[in-house]
Amino acid sequence: DYRAANAICPEWSPLDSWVACELRPGSQIVLGSTQSAVCADGTRYPKTGQTQVFVANDGRAGIVHVGNCQAPVAWP
Repeated sequence: DYRAANAICPEWSPLDSWVACELRPGSQIVLGSTQSAVCADGTRYPKTGQTQVFVANDGRAGIVHVGNCQAPVAWP
């Protein structure tokens, strides 16, 4: 239910853990509803009213707006 409500494809996350991080000062984020998603296995999730946070990290370009992350914690 959580995966569908938040339009999270299985290839993006197994939804088996969570990590808490701090947002670096001056970072810009976007708050908004989910977007629709089409997953690798053909599953389609429509956009929903759930609020999500978008952080424009690009590790390949060395642009990372989060830090001081804790070790992953098992979830749910």
